Amino acid sequence: VGDRLRSFPVRFSILYSSTFTRARETALVIRQELDGLEVIESELLSECTPPTWREDIMAECDSTELTECQEQLEAAFAKFFVPSLEGVRHEVLVCHGNVIRYFVTRVLGVDPLSWLRMSIGNCSLTIVRINSDGTMKLLSFGDVGHIPPNLQTGLDLEERILVVPRN
Repeated sequence: VGDRLRSFPVRFSILYSSTFTRARETALVIRQELDGLEVIESELLSECTPPTWREDIMAECDSTELTECQEQLEAAFAKFFVPSLEGVRHEVLVCHGNVIRYFVTRVLGVDPLSWLRMSIGNCSLTIVRINSDGTMKLLSFGDVGHIPPNLQTGLDLEERILVVPRN
C-alpha cells in the first residue's frame, strides 16, 4: 500500500494512524515509502463497533460501548473530514474496517447504521475528496488493486501464498 501511495501524483502532507498495533505498524511501513512522512497517532481512529441495523451484532455489544464508539467516530469525522485551511492537502488515515466503513456512510450522507452492509479488504485504499466548501466525494472504496489476488481478504481462499512473477 505504501508503494501504491508513492505512485500517486500528489505529495502527502501527513499520516495519521489509529493507536491499534496493526494500524501503527502499517503506518510505519507506509512512512518508509513516503519519505519519512510524520506519523501522528490518534485514539479517534481506533477500531470500535458502532451501532448497526444488525440485531445479532447489537445483541452482543454493550450499549455504552456502542454509544462511546459512535461518539468517537463522530468526533474523528469532525476532525479529519473538513476542508483544509492551508490550501490543497493530501492526508493518509490508517485505521481499521469498521472505522472506514462508518466514515464512508458519513461521506455519502447515508444512515451510519448501514456501515455493516459494506465489506472492505485488509490494506485497501479508500479515497475521499473534500472540497473547499465542505462537500465530499467518495473517489474509491476498498481498492485492493495493489495486492495480489491470492493475498486479498474476502475471497474465501483457504491458503494465502505470495506468488512473485518471473521476469
